[in-house]
Amino acid sequence: MKDHKTQLGRIMGELGVDMHPAHSPQAKGRVERLWETLQSRLPVEFKRHGVMTLEAANAFLSLYTRRFNAQFSVHPAQNKTNFVRLYDLSVLDRLLTVKIGRKTDRSGIFSFHNYKFMVSERACMGKKIDVVMSEKLGMKAMVPGSSKLYEIKWCNFNEQVKTHMPTVTKLFIDKYLRANAKETTRVERGMFASNAWQ
Repeated sequence: MKDHKTQLGRIMGELGVDMHPAHSPQAKGRVERLWETLQSRLPVEFKRHGVMTLEAANAFLSLYTRRFNAQFSVHPAQNKTNFVRLYDLSVLDRLLTVKIGRKTDRSGIFSFHNYKFMVSERACMGKKIDVVMSEKLGMKAMVPGSSKLYEIKWCNFNEQVKTHMPTVTKLFIDKYLRANAKETTRVERGMFASNAWQ
């Protein structure tokens, strides 16, 4: 059976973190018991202390949390931590991205949501690539297993995006690949110029 990972699942896998999602309240016994306790206790505590507003509730909760933890918290049986420090924080820029796999033809052209894009670098021609998107990096191409990023060009430069492409992807294409085309097409600019003289 194929494992369909989310983008978060992929990032965790690349960081070496095993995820064990709990899909039912019964699988998360501890936290569910805590919520049940707090949901039954807090309304009573609010009433006892005359808490009537959101501000008063927030002020009360900071004190109540300390008192609750002092009364009910339990020291762990093992204090060992499994935290592993990243040797190079710069890898986070490439890890914390959306990656979508594509295959380029011999010219470096690939299809993405029924539109054509191109990577002109020889290293990406006729190969599997990852389209990498993040607010920090923009929209780039990367060969799997490599850390080098390559520029992507939008082949339909002056064409409006009309497919069912997710809004966030449209925004990335507009911001990073179509920045110069967003105002108007060349034909529209000519029309506006001729109308100005009438």
